[in-house]
Amino acid sequence: MIADYVAAAENAKKAGFDGVQLHGANGYLIDQFLRDGSNLRDDDYGGSVENRIRLLREVTEALIGVWGKDRVAVRLSPNGETQGVDDSAPEKLFPAARALDALGIAFLELREPGPDGTFGKTDVPKQSPAIRQAFKGPLILNSDYDVALAEAALANGTADAIAFGRPFIGNPDLVERIRVGADWAADNPQTWYAPGAEGYTDYPALQPA
Repeated sequence: MIADYVAAAENAKKAGFDGVQLHGANGYLIDQFLRDGSNLRDDDYGGSVENRIRLLREVTEALIGVWGKDRVAVRLSPNGETQGVDDSAPEKLFPAARALDALGIAFLELREPGPDGTFGKTDVPKQSPAIRQAFKGPLILNSDYDVALAEAALANGTADAIAFGRPFIGNPDLVERIRVGADWAADNPQTWYAPGAEGYTDYPALQPA
């Protein structure tokens, strides 16, 4: 399986990518190994936190072998249940981001929905403060940020950058809207995976003032 990740990284390099990000979030494979609600193994990849982060560490090391540490990033979703995957003690698990810090990856991204999340919600506290202490490299936060929240997180040192995902669906010119202080258009979730142009190319662009 690790060889599959390596092959994907090599293909990305051949395709001209600038780097790769390991998806260790949202209940996918790496996340399933990390969390005790889904990882019921009793071998070297299960049980203790050290064992459950083993696959994350080994895959990240393998990707660094292809790209170098400055071209490899990781994404985690450390608070709350995601697609049926959960952990009983995230406050003990996710400070293990220090293993990623030791590898010197380019950046770590966290998706952290809150109790009023618009695409998944949870009352589990955000783990970013503890992760911030464990991971000294660039930390990027994601989920339901607007300009004000993003600027506040940058100003108080919670994050080094903020990633915007879904807002780009309805706002392909989001960067310009942020620059000039324009309102954001809402996206239509019903068209996220629909065929044809609807929901992909038909959102109106920002009109000149």
